[in-house]
Amino acid sequence: MSINTDKIANIDINFAAVILMLGVLVAVLRKKHTGNKADTAYLFMVASTLFLATDGLLVAFLRGPYHPGPYVLVMILETLLEVSLNLTMLIWFLYTFFVMYDSMDYLKRKLVLYFAPVVVLLVLDIVNIFTGMLWYYDSNTVYHDTGLYVLQDVFRYAYLFMSTYQYLRYKKETGGMPFFSIWPFIVPMLWGTLLETLTGCTAFHLGISIGVAMLYFISADKSSFIDEVSGFYNVNYLKDLHKRVINREAEPSGILRVELPAASDIAGFCEGFGKVLPEKSETVRTGEDCFVTFLYGNARGIINMLLADIDTIAGEHNMKITAGSSSKEKNETSAEFFERNMGELLRQ
Repeated sequence: MSINTDKIANIDINFAAVILMLGVLVAVLRKKHTGNKADTAYLFMVASTLFLATDGLLVAFLRGPYHPGPYVLVMILETLLEVSLNLTMLIWFLYTFFVMYDSMDYLKRKLVLYFAPVVVLLVLDIVNIFTGMLWYYDSNTVYHDTGLYVLQDVFRYAYLFMSTYQYLRYKKETGGMPFFSIWPFIVPMLWGTLLETLTGCTAFHLGISIGVAMLYFISADKSSFIDEVSGFYNVNYLKDLHKRVINREAEPSGILRVELPAASDIAGFCEGFGKVLPEKSETVRTGEDCFVTFLYGNARGIINMLLADIDTIAGEHNMKITAGSSSKEKNETSAEFFERNMGELLRQ
């Protein structure tokens, strides 16, 4: 009996990707979900990557020339493979967008730009079924791609370029954000792409699966700093933020302190407070009823608006809220400002 080492390698690689994604899916489903858009997009990305790896495993079994499966079935599976890969790249882009902005308004204004690549890819996949212009299987069920396959990659990797540009621009404007980076996803995916180009094995599926898993580990690290009642950061986050301030990765220019009366509806207040906070802010629950918000940019103007919003929220919840603020002095560094206001908590 003939043994094709390439076929065995493809089966092993895709099987490893399936096992990895099943583990991530179970872990994601067991987590407490907040219902935010980024979490939903990530769940869809895990599901699409699992489908991609499973489909790749079936194709690896059925490809020729050794013991090939039915030609029509292989064609269908290969087409679904391409479609799922295209959708995974779209979902990846949406995930990065929602992690950074968590807004549907800007996304709606850019729908044509953001969804045009996947529409083109869908049309190419349908046309390819009848023409084989991108890829095809010969009479021995052996896969071949054409010189035009690169056309598909251009539109497919457009999402990778857009997410990278969007991330770098966001990082430049805000100084970055804790517990998120695109590189743990992109680097394994590019590694898989390079390995597949050099060897012909479907290493891309394993690379993208590793990338999706790495995003979960980053998210799990963030969850250890989240206060479950308020949804804001817990006091342990202060030390991590302090390190970022010292390294000039974060430069807060204002601090807003809020103290609620005892036995308040903390979850209700935080829900309303979270809606009025600017994107360039970080809120930490420092005590049972105490919260500190770190502000960036023109902090003085933002603080005045937030104080007015807090009065409105206090009226809605019929509670007396104590609020105070502090702004960075003209010649004061961000580290000095942070330590002047948070030094006591850092020493606890």
